[in-house]
Amino acid sequence: MSSDLELELVGINENESFKNLDCGVPSINKYLLDGDAYYEHIMKLANTKLIRLDRKIVGYFSMQFKEIKIEESNILYPCICLKYICTDNNYQNMGIGTKVLNYVVGNSKNISDFIGCRCLLIDAITSKIQWYKDRGFDFLEDDDNIVLEDSTVKMIIDFRDNEVVEDYFEV
Repeated sequence: MSSDLELELVGINENESFKNLDCGVPSINKYLLDGDAYYEHIMKLANTKLIRLDRKIVGYFSMQFKEIKIEESNILYPCICLKYICTDNNYQNMGIGTKVLNYVVGNSKNISDFIGCRCLLIDAITSKIQWYKDRGFDFLEDDDNIVLEDSTVKMIIDFRDNEVVEDYFEV
């Protein structure tokens, strides 16, 4: 990836042209193209950012808050969910997704430190599991419970400092 890759992130709006965006995954394309992303954005159910490179929309990502149960307890933890992230087929393998994901992770960590939330969650498409693992995500469940035949697998970056938690309970 070129470190000087100048991406611009803009909130989804009705004036942007993204009708030709195709990341190769129909359900991810559909969320944007059918208007669901815009509806959820204006209703404040999710926040969708369009990714521009040289004034052209080359991808998007959508985020929202959720609650999840993590195996070690029955607690429902607040989390930040990266609902969708995509790069158009014509712009893949240029480092755009990695750059955007680093931005998302950094901002999510800041939100976690400011407000308090356990993790960043994504329902990773199984063909992208290694890509997410290479960027710091782990499976939400134990590896033994993962069904790779499913279309998506829950993966997280956990913001909790387990050493601090263990020290707390040892006192």
